[in-house]
Amino acid sequence: MKLAVARQAHAGAEVRSAGQRPNPDLASKGTWGDGASQVELDFVHTVEAGGKRQARVARARAGEQGSSAELSAAQADTALRTVSALYRLRQLATELGLTDEALRTFSRISSQLRSRPRLAPEQEVSRSIFELAEADYALRKAALGAEQTGLFKTLEGSLGVPLSAGTAPLPQPRQDWPEVPDTRSFSGSETRQAQTSLMLAQADRDSARAASWPDLRLGPSFQRQSGEGQSQRMFGINLGLPLPLYHRNAAGREDARLGEVAAALGVQAVQARLQAERVAERAKYQAAVAALSLGGRKEMHSQHEKVEDFFERGLISSSLVIEAHRQMLDFTRSRHEHELAAVRALWRIRAIDGNVLGEKL
Repeated sequence: MKLAVARQAHAGAEVRSAGQRPNPDLASKGTWGDGASQVELDFVHTVEAGGKRQARVARARAGEQGSSAELSAAQADTALRTVSALYRLRQLATELGLTDEALRTFSRISSQLRSRPRLAPEQEVSRSIFELAEADYALRKAALGAEQTGLFKTLEGSLGVPLSAGTAPLPQPRQDWPEVPDTRSFSGSETRQAQTSLMLAQADRDSARAASWPDLRLGPSFQRQSGEGQSQRMFGINLGLPLPLYHRNAAGREDARLGEVAAALGVQAVQARLQAERVAERAKYQAAVAALSLGGRKEMHSQHEKVEDFFERGLISSSLVIEAHRQMLDFTRSRHEHELAAVRALWRIRAIDGNVLGEKL
């Protein structure tokens, strides 16, 4: 991000530099000999013909727009990664809570079984199963914790501020998702970068045309001659002009014209690619939102509480308790995957449209 900001500032300085006119030249010449001397002084100003200065400024402005598009691309990429990380951190907090709940359940049941003086063979097997499940969920918790720590460190590097589970501004689950209209007009950073290439090619075309015109070097001249007790002063005008006898940069103009054609085709290709990508991301977004609209979490939570009660009363086996917790965690993870898919698709569409900045989580 800082690099993109620095490049944008540099591009702005290049625009100011491109608008400068060439400095004039001052040339002097003196000769002496046999009692005579001659001194000549020429002041020469270069007049750029054919629009060379305008072409330089146009090229510098195109570079400035390219730097601005590069900054927008960096901002959009940072926004997408930050939003995805914040949503994932909130999801991890939920998954860690479910994992802790399962660990407490397995630990409590294992402790109850170990506290009994004698266990039936089926109870011995149940205790072993719960101990294995407890170890499995402890490993799952460690993996979730490592992912959480990594995301916090990534966000700290992007935002430049220390974060923790209590200070991170985690977004709440969306109850209603925004509509994404179907559009064929977008002005994101990728479109602007392609347009920058076209602007640069057009500036090169103008520069090639301007190079066909020779620059005029014009200015006043002063000459002083002295000898044999006499002195003469003379004033005049000096004029310099390259003669385009061999060529008028026809090859350069043709090269620039073909470059402009290629850049225009590049803009069309980028627009077609972004249009296809936007259609795919919109379909992905709508499918994820449709999946999230399905209920079931509250029902599953109440059902797995009933399963634990049935096990306490000796009505079901231990494997059903473990399966209930596993299904609850798998269901939550599945919803989280759909939520992340919807978030990433939505923000990618916003980046394509050029509407990233100012959007809410």
